[in-house]
Amino acid sequence: MNELELKYGCNPNQKPARVFMKNGAALPFTVLNGKPGYINLLDAFNSWQLVRELKEATGLPAAASFKHVSPAGAALGLPLDEVDKQIYFVEPDEALSPIACAYIRARGADRLCSYGDWAALSDECDAATAAYLKTEVSDGIIAPAYSDEALAILKTKKGGRYNVVQIDPAYVPAPLEQKDVFGITFEQGHNDCKIDESLLTNIVTENKDLPKGAKRDMLLALITLKYTQSNSVCYAQGGQLIGVGAGCTAVGSTHIYSGTSGWVGTVMDHQAVDLSAMIAGIVGAEKGKYNYFAEMETAGKCFEWVKDHLVLDEVNIYLSKTDVAESQETVYESLYDYMSDTVARVAPGSGGVIFTPWLHGNRCPFEDPAAAGIFFNIQLETGKAQMLRAVLEGICFHQRWMLECEEKKTKTAPVIRFVGGGALSKVTCQMLADITGRTVETVENTKDVGAIGAAMLAAVGSGLFPSLTLAAAHVKVNGRYEPNAALKPVYDRNYRVFRQLYASNKKNFALLNKLKEA
Repeated sequence: MNELELKYGCNPNQKPARVFMKNGAALPFTVLNGKPGYINLLDAFNSWQLVRELKEATGLPAAASFKHVSPAGAALGLPLDEVDKQIYFVEPDEALSPIACAYIRARGADRLCSYGDWAALSDECDAATAAYLKTEVSDGIIAPAYSDEALAILKTKKGGRYNVVQIDPAYVPAPLEQKDVFGITFEQGHNDCKIDESLLTNIVTENKDLPKGAKRDMLLALITLKYTQSNSVCYAQGGQLIGVGAGCTAVGSTHIYSGTSGWVGTVMDHQAVDLSAMIAGIVGAEKGKYNYFAEMETAGKCFEWVKDHLVLDEVNIYLSKTDVAESQETVYESLYDYMSDTVARVAPGSGGVIFTPWLHGNRCPFEDPAAAGIFFNIQLETGKAQMLRAVLEGICFHQRWMLECEEKKTKTAPVIRFVGGGALSKVTCQMLADITGRTVETVENTKDVGAIGAAMLAAVGSGLFPSLTLAAAHVKVNGRYEPNAALKPVYDRNYRVFRQLYASNKKNFALLNKLKEA
């Protein structure tokens, strides 16, 4: 077969879509289950090249977790100790193969970014790897082979729609690559730059001793960087990638991120795991430090949902810049600015309306893929403005819940760094301060803190700064929000109800939503 019809192109509206071999040869892969889309296969083929190259360079099984055609994580098949298993939510007595360890490490490098990933394995997918994948939110997998048991397990995932692709490990691509964009053909040489230990012989430092583990990690980092989509910096340790831009590097410092998803992270000097709340510490960028992460699946994504379903029908004039005589775009720089302004006009507490931000299930402090969003306590006088504010308050309530869960294992900071796209809204920043009762600080270039953190790591590694703490001092605070004590009674009341909504509806979520998987 030299052609395969795809589910759709880059976006669902882009149909028809297909992949094919221009030379008429057979496709070097087989879809064993599911129907992948355009981006799925871009993830698959790029991730396969990465793990194949890692295996060739290190001799170890390798795995990668890809999102948006870039690696969210990559790792080698080194054993997991008891602490590692706790961190990555693996049963302590579970027998794991090297390839299973590789994927668990790759996904564990950044579980938030790996949510809904494409998995790639250098070796045959076995039952242990498939069993772990079955419990995670993932779109598909590519591997050179699958055991019968593994394939049977994967075919039950996502109601039988999970994408399973088998690649021919002997396939060698043409030396020139072509791609058409906007009717224009791009051509470039295939990225066949070979990275192996021969590149690590010229050690320019006074210390000429490069341990075997360091060589392994450098190869892992260098090869992984080949498959990122821009100039990047990565940090590798212990056979896996590890992802500091919020300026929170000292023990006890806490930051909250709100983007598509969200999390609360606190720096610790020891390992901690809370299985009941699904919170685990992951290895930090500095020796002896750990990042204690609590995550929620949808944060800013909830705001986007409101935009699409409650706002656009009435205010679509705000989407593009037009003449002031035709719209008020000059008043509101973007639709999100308009929505923030609307929220600011609504009294705190949203008239008693409460929203649960579980639009794609939830991870922490409870793990339940069947959990869903609720608008609770809607009355005749409730309008869209109250519902819009309730969404933002619901996100903040959930972040307060995760913050309180972290407090069970470690002391969180009284001053919290707030980063991500959500931190661009002054309304949201003040709301977070009021709901958590903590001082909230924002930083410059808040949407780029990931890249800034990687740059800081590179600066420390190259000797420009003696420590991350000193490097972090260059992260400038540009906003500070103090909690309004007068709002505490109404927010505490709503928060108590918010906490009860999951327990009250857990059985209903299961009844209504698990049927979708059948």
